Amino acid sequence: NGRMRANKEVYEHYRSLGRPVIIVEVGALYRGVTWKISVNNTTADGYYGHTENLDWDRPRKLGISLAVPVFNRPEILIAAQHQNSLQVADQPSVEAWIYKQIIRLKQFTDRPIIVRPHPKYPIPPTQFAGFANVSMSTNLELRQDVVGAWAAVFFNSSSCVASILAGVPVFANDHDCVAYDVANHNINDVENPKLVERDQWLWDLSAAHWTDDDSRNGLIYNKFKKFLPT
Repeated sequence: NGRMRANKEVYEHYRSLGRPVIIVEVGALYRGVTWKISVNNTTADGYYGHTENLDWDRPRKLGISLAVPVFNRPEILIAAQHQNSLQVADQPSVEAWIYKQIIRLKQFTDRPIIVRPHPKYPIPPTQFAGFANVSMSTNLELRQDVVGAWAAVFFNSSSCVASILAGVPVFANDHDCVAYDVANHNINDVENPKLVERDQWLWDLSAAHWTDDDSRNGLIYNKFKKFLPT
């Protein structure tokens, strides 16, 4: 979408030739500081090198850790993707997806619901006014919506990383979601959400994110050099 359209054309051209494409994108940790690098795909189908030769101290080096869960707020957060994201290409619309999540949640809980649109895809504050106890977030920082919340619902959004790190149970049923392995998959359990063991997930996440220093030190090159032409 937008400035990325030309990149998509490059990607499709070289993949059609059977050539590997190394993709560098804004990561899910620190925007503009850490970068997620994968080969051929940015979903679970891509190669990240994050399951081999793990540095068990890397989470500390990146300054990330797992918070102890604190359920001091009753809200359930619904965080949406950008309408033009390829991650939601098979969805009729972001608004329709949000409607569906609200209806599903209300079958199993009376908790207040906060809808957080993608920062670059605003939704009118009155969009969901027909639902009782549903409000639209106006917070600039995701952390303000997440910390202490009862649970969060996502569709393949990197925002779920912030929830898992903050100790908030996530509901996600898309296998491509970065938090799928540590997420709840059945919305019926929203009143009894589980926060599963997150240590391995944290190590895998940190192993898939890189810094400028990692580039200067040759760590990125050594990890992905087997995909480079000789």
